[in-house]
Amino acid sequence: MTRSRSTRLGGLAAITAALVAIPMGVTAPAAHAVVGTPAADGTHAFTANLVIGDHQRGCSAALVSPEWLLTAASCFADDPAVSLAVPAGKPALKTVATIGRTNISTTAGQVRNVVELRPHGTRDLVLARLAQPVAGIAPVAIASTAPAAGQQLTTAGYGRTAQDWAPEKMHTGAFAIDSVNTGDLTLSGQSGAAVCAGDTGGPAFRIVNSKPELVAVNSRSRQVGCFGIEAPEGTANTAVSTRVDDVRTWISSNSKQTPSQDYNGDGRSDVATWYDYADGSDKVHVWAGGTTGALQLPTVAYSAAAGTWNMANTKRVTGDFNGDGRSDIGVFYGYADGTVKLFRWLSNADGTFASIVTSWTSTTWTFDRMEPRTGDYNGDGRDDIAVWYDYADGSDKLFTFLAKEDGTFNAPFSSWERASGWTFANIKLTTGDYNGDGRDDLAMMYFYSGGEVKMITLPSLATGGFQDTQVQGWSSTTWGTFERTSVQSGDFNGDNVDDIASWYDHGDGSDAIITFTPGDTDGSLDIRKEAWTTGPGNYTRDNMRLFGGDFNGDGRDDLAANYGYDTGTLKMITWVAKADGTFNEPLHGAEKTSGWDYNRMRVFGH
Repeated sequence: MTRSRSTRLGGLAAITAALVAIPMGVTAPAAHAVVGTPAADGTHAFTANLVIGDHQRGCSAALVSPEWLLTAASCFADDPAVSLAVPAGKPALKTVATIGRTNISTTAGQVRNVVELRPHGTRDLVLARLAQPVAGIAPVAIASTAPAAGQQLTTAGYGRTAQDWAPEKMHTGAFAIDSVNTGDLTLSGQSGAAVCAGDTGGPAFRIVNSKPELVAVNSRSRQVGCFGIEAPEGTANTAVSTRVDDVRTWISSNSKQTPSQDYNGDGRSDVATWYDYADGSDKVHVWAGGTTGALQLPTVAYSAAAGTWNMANTKRVTGDFNGDGRSDIGVFYGYADGTVKLFRWLSNADGTFASIVTSWTSTTWTFDRMEPRTGDYNGDGRDDIAVWYDYADGSDKLFTFLAKEDGTFNAPFSSWERASGWTFANIKLTTGDYNGDGRDDLAMMYFYSGGEVKMITLPSLATGGFQDTQVQGWSSTTWGTFERTSVQSGDFNGDNVDDIASWYDHGDGSDAIITFTPGDTDGSLDIRKEAWTTGPGNYTRDNMRLFGGDFNGDGRDDLAANYGYDTGTLKMITWVAKADGTFNEPLHGAEKTSGWDYNRMRVFGH
C-alpha cells in the first residue's frame, strides 16, 4: 500500500481535562505509527492499520476474532472532542483495514473492508466487522484479570513518529501503568515512547505465558515527542487507554463469526425451504439452528396465494445481499413467454422476509441454461450471484450480478468464459473462499468422460469476475459416478478457509463424507480426508438434500440434510463438525410425520 499525503485524524481532538489539552493532528498529513521501536516484520500481526474515508482519518486496531477488530469509537465519531457517539451499522465513510502487515510498503498480511460498527456506548470502544474473516492470523486474547498500577504494557500502532509523518513500519513502545480507573488507564511512556496521531485504537497489551494479552486500547495522549508537537519542557508523555478486561463478555458476545444462512441474526445458521402445496399456494419456511446443531421445527417466513408461483420454474439462492449480517433469499423465475426475472426478499430480525422486490429482467436468457451460485465475489461484505450459463454450442460463461447496498443487484457482466471442452452436466458446482483472500471463489468436481474426477477452483478477482486459468487440485480415476456424489462448501475445521465436503453413496449401499481441503494459498483443493462413514442401508442419497452451515454457532460449519423416508416422514439431520474437520454421528432434529411431501420441498442453496 502506498503512502498518502491526504489529511487524517489520529483520534480525539483533545485530551481529558486531567491532562494538558493538545490537539491530535486535526489537519495533519497521513501518518502511520507509536513513537518507539519499529516492529520486526511479522510481529504483533494482530495489529491492524485503518484508513477511514479518502484518508480523512487514520487509526490502528486489534484483531480480536477472525471477523472483528476492536478499536476506538473516536476514530469514527463525527467530532470526538464533543461526543464519542457512533451509530451502529455501516461506517459513514469507507473504511479499509490491513491486518498483519508490519511494513506497510509490502504486500504482506490481508486487506479487508469494514462493513459494520458495534459501539460500546459508554467507552471509547467500537467493534468493526470485516467483510470476510481473516485467515492465518491469530487474534489477540482479551485480558481476564484487571491491570494494576506499575505493570508494564506494550503499545503498537501505525501513527506518527518523532521523525516521520508517514513511517514505513508499525512501531511499538513500552508504557507503565500509572493508575487504573473505572473504564480506563493512565500510562506513562518509557524511554521516550508516546502515543501519536494515527495510534488511536491500537492495542496496549502485556505478555502472559509467552503470549500477548490485550489490556486496553489507545484513546488519547499528550503526544509529547510526536512529529510536529512542541510541548513545554518537562511535560510528561502520558496517555489514556480504554480498559477491555472488564468488558470482555461484551467483546466476545459481539465478535462471533457471522454464519451463512443466518436469517434471524442469532449467530447460528438456519435452513430456508420452499414448499409447493397441492392447492398451488407456496410458502417459505425457516428451520432455525439450535444450540446443539439440531434444526428446529419450521416457522412460516413468506406465503403466496395459489397461482403466484410454479416451483418448477424457480432457481433459489440465499446470501447476505445487503451486508447487514442476516441472510436473504432470491429467486430466478422463468416465465412461459421466455422472460426471466430475479426477485429478492430481505430478511427481518424475526426470521421472516420483507416484501418481494424485482431486481433484474431479461428476455434474452434461457432459464434452463442458467445455474446460479451466491458468494461475496468482490469482497465488499455483500453476497453476489454468479450464474453459469451453458450455451447450446457447447461454450460456457459465467455472469456476475454484484449486489448493491439495498440488496438488489447490478446488471450482470461477463466474468469468465470457456469456448469448449467442458460439459456442464458433468459438473458439481459450489462456492467458498478457498484461498483465504476474503473473496469467495467457485469450485467444481468435474467428471471426465474417461472416468477421471478432478477438483478445480476458479479464484475470484477484485472485480467480482474469475481468474482465466483454473487451479487444479485432487484427481482420481477410481472415484466413481456423478450420480452418487453431492458436494457442499463450508469451513469444517474452523481455520477460516473453506473446504468441500462430498457425500458419496457407494455401490454396496454404504456412505461416506469425504472432505477436500486447500493445501496451498492458491485455493487448490488437494487434501482428501475421509471424515465420516456409515454402513449399508442407512441412507439413500436420492432421498436427501445436503446443505452446509454453522448450525450450533461454534465457528465451524456443519453438514445437514433434508431427508425423506419411504414411510413419508420428513426429517432434518445434522452432522456436527469436529475441530479436526471430521464429523460427529448424525443428530436428528425437526421431524414431520404427516402432511408434508419431500418431493414438494426445495432447499435454498448458495
